[in-house]
Amino acid sequence: MPRTLLDGHRFGGVNVHASLLPRWRGAAPIARAILAGDPVTGVCVMKMEVGLDTGPVYARREVAIDAEATAAGLTQTLAIAGAEELVAVLAALERGAAAATPQPEEGVTHAARLTREDGVLDWEARSAEEVDRMVRALDPWPGVTADLAGATVRILSGRPIGGRQRDVPGAEGSSSSATIVPSGSVVRIEGESALVAAATGLYRIDTVQSPGRRAMSAAAFLRGRR
Repeated sequence: MPRTLLDGHRFGGVNVHASLLPRWRGAAPIARAILAGDPVTGVCVMKMEVGLDTGPVYARREVAIDAEATAAGLTQTLAIAGAEELVAVLAALERGAAAATPQPEEGVTHAARLTREDGVLDWEARSAEEVDRMVRALDPWPGVTADLAGATVRILSGRPIGGRQRDVPGAEGSSSSATIVPSGSVVRIEGESALVAAATGLYRIDTVQSPGRRAMSAAAFLRGRR
């Protein structure tokens, strides 16, 4: 932000940022925190400087990232926390009681802006846990698109299934008790979900959406492909 704007106001610029600065400075801190598997994030109320999210911090609040947190849901939680902290900081500024702490020089990371390419899933390059983080972090935009049984779909919901390898008992099309299946293969149907082999582990796809179609269960989608 230009220095002239920052200097033209009584308290300068005050901003709420959705991360625990200096981690995840930039445009997409919530999504990047989930993608990285961070166990905790938060909000900071900071004094704005010319640099991007580099200003001293008036207040911060930690918020845990649970195993099912999505970017959409976490955004709402952090918005409430940020608003509460901002009100308190503005009141302290009016009283002359607000103190800002410079950000540490260590621990700086940058939250690059999301692109559509961030949502393109390569089954061979991602573990089941990483697939899960993508689906949760890129909700609602850009979403995660992947190949499923030869068609491109958007994965709306699912969860990782444990395991470090793809030794899959009872894999579809296998006569052996355990088989190594290629990444991206549908291993089996469980109820209305589909278990798909990732680079390591299995990812259970619950809900998908193909272009121009309504959302449906993964099993219903696969039945329609037969």
